[in-house]
Amino acid sequence: MSPEFLKTRRFLQQVWFFDRVPRREFGQLYHCLVRRRYEAGEHLVEEGQVGYALFIIESGCAEVYRQLGDGQLDRLAVLSAGDCFGEMALLHEQPRSATVTAIEPTYAYLLYKTKLEELVDHSPHIAAAILMRLSHHLAIRLEQTLRPKSELYSNTALEESPHVIGLR
Repeated sequence: MSPEFLKTRRFLQQVWFFDRVPRREFGQLYHCLVRRRYEAGEHLVEEGQVGYALFIIESGCAEVYRQLGDGQLDRLAVLSAGDCFGEMALLHEQPRSATVTAIEPTYAYLLYKTKLEELVDHSPHIAAAILMRLSHHLAIRLEQTLRPKSELYSNTALEESPHVIGLR
């Protein structure tokens, strides 16, 4: 096994989104991911563009923000190693709800919807593990949106679904 694969496997095993994927299957998962480098100031995704992939930040930092009606920017979060965003793109192709821009040189792994669909056909146990984790995450998000606003920002709500920003 190559040193790059071993390093990537160790990283992916720590990412919550893949924690249900069996260890022996990380080789197949590895081949489904695309690793990209983004320079400081470069957009990973732009608000309004159609989303096709889930992003997993490997290193660096990226800022998440939305454009307000008056032209101001509303900073939503800062993402770092292990954080994921864009999971809704795995389910349907809709416009992104925010822009994500690299603050510093940033590496990210992308899992495209088409690759997940290939996993469904050729490695259904890997796809099932990913989709089960995704459904769990979406159930928590739905529960959070149904809670009163006073409970929405409690530590418990944030701890239930760490390291993810729900951007389509």
